Amino acid sequence: MRSRTVAKVEAMMKVFVDPDLCQRHGECVAEVPEVFALPEDGPVRVLRDEPPVKLRAKVADALRYCPTGAISLSDPAKES
Repeated sequence: MRSRTVAKVEAMMKVFVDPDLCQRHGECVAEVPEVFALPEDGPVRVLRDEPPVKLRAKVADALRYCPTGAISLSDPAKES
């Protein structure tokens, strides 16, 4: 039987970067380049705003290591 914790981790996740907070440190790109990109100018871009389950732990690390707190996550199911 699956625990509620596992089910919650597998739920949808949406990734956001606040362009006003992003200072282009690139920690997120180093953690998970499949989801984040650092353009030549401007804030980090989100390449996959709803990353697959296999990348979720890396996205959580990117959020934790962002020095300005520019990354946030939400549950799209709760947005409706």
